[in-house]
Amino acid sequence: MASAEHIGAWGLTEHNTGSDAGGMGTTAIKDGDEWVINGAKNFITHAISGDVAVVIVRTGEKGDSHSMSAFIVQKEHLVFLMVRKKISWYACFRNSRINI
Repeated sequence: MASAEHIGAWGLTEHNTGSDAGGMGTTAIKDGDEWVINGAKNFITHAISGDVAVVIVRTGEKGDSHSMSAFIVQKEHLVFLMVRKKISWYACFRNSRINI
């Protein structure tokens, strides 16, 4: 992304919390060598055209300000449902596994 060879999608906003990362409901849980993401994001910039996705998730307890993490992953490694909603995209992550 830094070399401008790839377009990045951005997933932070959620339905009930907007862009307040502290109230976020999307989670990632470590399972062996993988992280499993569950939750939903709204207003995903470059959801279709992006080569990689930056997704902000909770990796610890709700309310813990140190429990937020950003995953940068190739889009083809994610399994999620994308739905067009008005002027943007909505994504629902259901047991999406990311190898780190």
